[in-house]
Amino acid sequence: MIISLPPVDASGAASVAGTLVFGIGTASNNGLGNAQVYTTDAIGHFTTIYKGIPYPGSYLDTGTSVLSILASALLGIPLCAANTAAGGDYCPSTIVSDTATTLGANGATGTVAFPIANANILVNSMNWAFDDLATPFPSHPVAFAWGLPFFFGRNVFVAIEGQSTPAGVGPYWAY
Repeated sequence: MIISLPPVDASGAASVAGTLVFGIGTASNNGLGNAQVYTTDAIGHFTTIYKGIPYPGSYLDTGTSVLSILASALLGIPLCAANTAAGGDYCPSTIVSDTATTLGANGATGTVAFPIANANILVNSMNWAFDDLATPFPSHPVAFAWGLPFFFGRNVFVAIEGQSTPAGVGPYWAY
C-alpha cells in the first residue's frame, strides 16, 4: 500500500486529507517510481543512525501522531514542564532542524530531515496535524518511532511480509 499525505506548515494544519492506495506496482497509480526500498526484519524494524549511533529498533508508525525519538539527554533538547499542556514533549526555544540516516536490512540508506518545534506552542494552537511535534521514545532501548510527521509530504510504500511486488517480497518500506 501507499500512504500519501501532503506537507504541512511548521505551525501545523487544522486537518489533512491524503490517500491510501492498495497495491504496489499493480496499476498506473501505485508504481514505485524513484522510491528507495528499505527492507525490514519480520516485525517491521530497521535501523536509524543518529550522530553515528545506530538505533536498530526503529520503525514507522502512522498510529502515533508525533515523532517519538530517543531520550531528551541523547537528543539534547529540553522537555516541556510537566505542569504544561505538553508536559513530557520536547520544547526547544526555537525550531530545531536535524537529520538522521535510515538503514534497511538490505543495506539501503537515506537521510531523513526532521524538525522539532516547541510542543507548548503547537498544542495551544488551533491545529491538530504537525510535522514537527516530538516526544521522547517511551521505552528502552531507545529508538526512533517515525510517527505521522514522517509521512507528511511524501509517499510511503509499505510491503506486507511475504507479498510479492516489482521490488521484491515484503516486508519493506520505501519512500
